[in-house]
Amino acid sequence: MQDAEGDYVKKQVLEYMNLPDKRIVLLQSGGLDSCICAALFSWLNFEIHHVFVDYGQNAKEQELKSAQLIAEKYGGEFYKTSITLPWLETSTTLVNSSDKYQGEIEHESLSSVKTGCYVPFRNSVLLSIAGSLAESKRIRYIGAAFDGSENLLHKPTGGTVDKHPTYVKAFERLLREGSAMYHIDGVPIKILTPVMDMYKTEILEMGLEINADVSLSWSCYNNGDKPCLKCSACHLRQDLFNIFDIEDPIYTRL
Repeated sequence: MQDAEGDYVKKQVLEYMNLPDKRIVLLQSGGLDSCICAALFSWLNFEIHHVFVDYGQNAKEQELKSAQLIAEKYGGEFYKTSITLPWLETSTTLVNSSDKYQGEIEHESLSSVKTGCYVPFRNSVLLSIAGSLAESKRIRYIGAAFDGSENLLHKPTGGTVDKHPTYVKAFERLLREGSAMYHIDGVPIKILTPVMDMYKTEILEMGLEINADVSLSWSCYNNGDKPCLKCSACHLRQDLFNIFDIEDPIYTRL
């Protein structure tokens, strides 16, 4: 990113600088992509309202710690909320068991829906919570580290089915139609997705270019004092840092 004009901070992201309200509700999972998005919005001079959702995920304690550290690093308000979705124990391997899915280095395969990495309707639940917070504070923007992709027929081709561009646009319409802020004041809530359509390597490259403190992030699907190094999320993270021939800085923090 040379003089903010390089390949890794895309033109549409730089346009965020000109938005009329520089406040954003950011879905903050504590993960690598969410950390980089926090660093990016901070770099763009946004006031960030981080929201972490405990929905019963396996690594919620470590994810929460990372989310709090990221919020402290990049400033703004931090919110934590919990929801109970007991059926997740039988519908995904990301609750109360280790993940077995071996993801791809670039975009995750849609086979993740069949093998247990997909948490049913998760992003719709999370975006609804973020929308509630945004409207309560009259904030126009929600940020999400969605990196999905789609084909010319607007069908998802990478990532889970609930984070590709057409899905995001559809959810924006839902937020608009269900928002008093829109119907009374004419102000719609927009979803900003700065890493949409980016490969994992591009996301990390951007993070390194803006000096994101990725040591604060947690990627492992399992709970413990250190990453398990066995789940697909750990393998993906290891592969990413190996590509850049650098040591994962998380181990200097733990």
